[in-house]
Amino acid sequence: MLFCYELQRWNPHEVEFRLVVSVIDVSFPGCSAKRNFCSNNPCLNGASCVNLWGSIRCDCAIGFGGQRCERAMPNPMRFQGDGLLLWTDLAVAETVPWQLELMFRTRQPTATLIHMSSGQQHNLTVQRSERPAAAGVREYEPSDLPGALGNPGKIPVSTAPCARLTRMNCPCSCVSQLRGGFLMTSLQRGEDSALSRIDDVTVSDGQWHHILLELQDSESGGVRAVVSLDYRLYTVSVCATMELELQLAAVRLRTLSVGRGFSGCMQGLRVGELFPSMPQARVLNVAPGCSFPKVCGSKACPEHSDCTEREDTRVCSCHLGYYGNNCTDACSLNPCDHQSICSRTPDSAHGYTCSCHGNYFGQYCEKKVERPCPRGWWGGDSCGPCHCETAKGFDADCNKTSGACRCKDNHYRPPTSEACLLCACYAVGSFSRACDRESGQCQCKPGVIGRRCDRCDNPFAEVSPGGCEVIYDSCPQAIEAGIWWPRTKFGLPAAVSCPKGSTGTAVRHCDEHKGWLAPDLFDCSSVSFTKLKSLSEHIARNASLIDSANVPQTLALLFNATRNTEHFYGSDVKAAYHLIRWILRHESEQQGFNLSATQDVLFNEHLTQVASAILRRENQKHWQQIQQTESGSAALLQQLEEYTQTLARNLRQTYLNPFTIVTPNIVLSVERLSKVNFKGGTLPRSLSLRGARPLPLDLSTSVSLPNSLFDPAPEGKGQRSQGQLHTEPERNQTANQKRRRRHPEREEEEDAIASVLIFRSLAPLLPERFDRDKRSLRVPKRPVINTPVVSIMVHDREEQLQHTLQQPITVQFRLLATEERSKPICVFWNHSLGPGGPGGWSARGCEVVFRNQTHISCHCYHLTSFAVLMDISRRENGEVLPVKLVTWSSVAVALFFLFLTVLVLACLRYASSNRASIAKNIAATLFIAHLVFILGVNQTENPFVCTLIAILLLFSWLCVFSWLSMEALHSYRMLSERRDVNSGPMRFYGLMGWGVPALITGLSVGLDPQGFGNPDFCWISLHDMLVWSFAGPLALVLTVSGDSLSIYEHVPVLHGSASTVFFQREEREPSGGGALRLCAAAPRNDHLSPGADLGQQ
Repeated sequence: MLFCYELQRWNPHEVEFRLVVSVIDVSFPGCSAKRNFCSNNPCLNGASCVNLWGSIRCDCAIGFGGQRCERAMPNPMRFQGDGLLLWTDLAVAETVPWQLELMFRTRQPTATLIHMSSGQQHNLTVQRSERPAAAGVREYEPSDLPGALGNPGKIPVSTAPCARLTRMNCPCSCVSQLRGGFLMTSLQRGEDSALSRIDDVTVSDGQWHHILLELQDSESGGVRAVVSLDYRLYTVSVCATMELELQLAAVRLRTLSVGRGFSGCMQGLRVGELFPSMPQARVLNVAPGCSFPKVCGSKACPEHSDCTEREDTRVCSCHLGYYGNNCTDACSLNPCDHQSICSRTPDSAHGYTCSCHGNYFGQYCEKKVERPCPRGWWGGDSCGPCHCETAKGFDADCNKTSGACRCKDNHYRPPTSEACLLCACYAVGSFSRACDRESGQCQCKPGVIGRRCDRCDNPFAEVSPGGCEVIYDSCPQAIEAGIWWPRTKFGLPAAVSCPKGSTGTAVRHCDEHKGWLAPDLFDCSSVSFTKLKSLSEHIARNASLIDSANVPQTLALLFNATRNTEHFYGSDVKAAYHLIRWILRHESEQQGFNLSATQDVLFNEHLTQVASAILRRENQKHWQQIQQTESGSAALLQQLEEYTQTLARNLRQTYLNPFTIVTPNIVLSVERLSKVNFKGGTLPRSLSLRGARPLPLDLSTSVSLPNSLFDPAPEGKGQRSQGQLHTEPERNQTANQKRRRRHPEREEEEDAIASVLIFRSLAPLLPERFDRDKRSLRVPKRPVINTPVVSIMVHDREEQLQHTLQQPITVQFRLLATEERSKPICVFWNHSLGPGGPGGWSARGCEVVFRNQTHISCHCYHLTSFAVLMDISRRENGEVLPVKLVTWSSVAVALFFLFLTVLVLACLRYASSNRASIAKNIAATLFIAHLVFILGVNQTENPFVCTLIAILLLFSWLCVFSWLSMEALHSYRMLSERRDVNSGPMRFYGLMGWGVPALITGLSVGLDPQGFGNPDFCWISLHDMLVWSFAGPLALVLTVSGDSLSIYEHVPVLHGSASTVFFQREEREPSGGGALRLCAAAPRNDHLSPGADLGQQ
């Protein structure tokens, strides 16, 4: 390889090549390819010589051409874009070999240079193309130029055979054209045609170029056409396979046209051995010579610019430091930043410089000088280490001014993260490995989504190098849960290995309609739980493996596994659940110093940490799957309560100190209560916190004990009437009271033990089971436990207090969520609820006594596990505010007009008929129903008031429909009976209008009193059978009213009926009395049936 190089300085010392042995062995001084080749004047006929790399270029004068300008090129001509030269019936025969040559120069990208045609339909086209030619390339070695240094190299030449084309609709022609700056040639013979283009160089550069078209004998015996550019520097075969044969020997040119649409100069046109005669040509807008008018006159370009002539156009070039069409001074545009000063400096690279101040530098003073501290250090006058943790993804180097750490390349840092995370962009679906510095979003290809660009928005498409590709017969290859799932046929499952860092098999099903279903990773086990899973399986087969010797060791393994595992799989939770249950069951059966807590000071803390880890809220799906076959979290709650009771019973015997352990999800507190002058207390207490790094104790969830805690409630007080929660413990309580009466002095000396368990995340993990007894619990429509679960137990003389309390305990809760939560109900977990079941929530013995936006307090008359049940409601968010406004306004308007109707009917003296009385009762019942509805339908805070409102609503609406049915019956009687039924006693109507609704309401209350009122509204539940107490009479009234209407249409008005007699009386009344009668009848017209109109007629 021949090349020249120059190197003066290297970091920052001068380099002397004579001292570098390796360089001297392979190089020599100087650069021969850059020497002056024009020193011996090689160009002829007044041409100018230009030095090139290893060669020269001769710029010939007008009328001369050739590599050294040694040849005369006659007939220079200038075309202006609309000119043409045309020869017809030239006395030139196409014999092989045969040549056509031409010189031209232009800056026009598209034009036709030559068009030739013969009588035998032989056609040749030379043109410029905008697309690369599909031709191969060979190498051509031109002869060396005189005085040049060696061979300038291989010249690429297209030699690929031209394709056989279909019949063309254009006339037979031979054309040379310029298209897109490239030279293109086409040749046509009959139905065959060929195209070729020289792609190595553009010819629209304003320089002289030489074209040579040759017809040569081919090796196959035919003829081929070859086009050469710039004296065979570039060569292309127009067609190597077209069988021209030797028919061209007797063919004469029919037409020859030059310069169609061409703008520039041509000279030296030669066809065969002759130069076409200009007098024989048809000339159109072509000027002789190749001189252009001067276009760079005075003020042709703006000030501070130079004018350059290019043929008949000019180019204005601004001086350094001046920009734009008007060559405006750059300093007037104020390009410098940070209040730097711009000054004109013609010797600079841009013609101006910015004088920076302070620590700023750069072309525009846009950069600030960093402190000169080395990599990994920062500071001002003195440097200090960066202290960037590379293990967390930070770069070892930091900001030189502030010392702030930054992420490594291809890392990102979320706003809430303390470490930099790897971008991990999927190479197939992303453009690069880099991602956004904050969000971590990679640059995805079209159609690809996901932070790592590894997903498609179409569930049946997979990521491919070209974007997303739809798969039609199977589920696509996709990533989910850190696993690449292979392409799988519809209806079949895919079983693959669990994600990195775990063992087992993960399963995912492919559905024909939904695509991939959610993956099942329940059987996966973390590496830290592999040994524990095997141990759990062994203990399941042989429970005797759990003994006092290996319980602490097993718990230590559990503690280490849960502490070192960030996310649990279902198998991890199941194994930990089984092991901790067996440990708790074993420890609950121990007494005294056999307890592991007396031998291992960290036993209780490790036990609480393990239970807190597996009771995380994110493990809810795992617990739901476990509870399909086992008791699950409810059994774990019961085991923890039993173990806590065991600790409390043995606290005095083992000399253990009171303690409070706080973990992220569980708080365990065991405290002593002095019975001497006991004045109550609040648990847990922060004075007994334990642990290496105890978490702060949140006292917003606590239990307040009454001063009468140890005094049982007298018979009939407290909440005894709600049912007995415990039967066997109460018998134990009676025995304990007898023992206390035998030793009253000892009872005063001993302290009681209270234990409290607070589960922050247990509520959503427990099964959704509720007491079916409505007298105990009215379950909301969308129930949710919105507080921690608090378990409270008190042991007196090693026995648990289970009597009904004389005064209730107060449990204060902090709400887990404050938005969209309403209808609080204090509940407790009853383990005995449901035969053989895990238990359920019940509200017996508890009530809400206080509530604000964030806290709720409950009073309970027994000791167990408590929580607050609430309803998920959107009423508090204002979404129903427009509906509420419409309801209030419309009901208010209805109440006003109903009250006005009742008042008018009651005040009119002549409105004393039965029909008017029925109308007054209808209006009155409607008024009462609307009034009770608007005032009491949302009074759900007080259950008694809510129940009363629901009963009144049922009664009032039944009365409305009952009186409407009486109105229909009375109208029927007026049409069908001959006597006057519009006057007389109203006993029957009163009994049916008020008595029947009262009877139905009384029966409903007696059969199901708990069905009135619910946490949603003060009305009967739409999902209860009690709704038929309203729906049944309503359906009956609608049926009777419909039948009455049909009867009205078919029953004729009897002569002498009540309606006709009524109107006949009106006719006999005087004018004044008739007016009063009409006023009295006016209110009745609102409720008249069609029969009344018939009677008028």
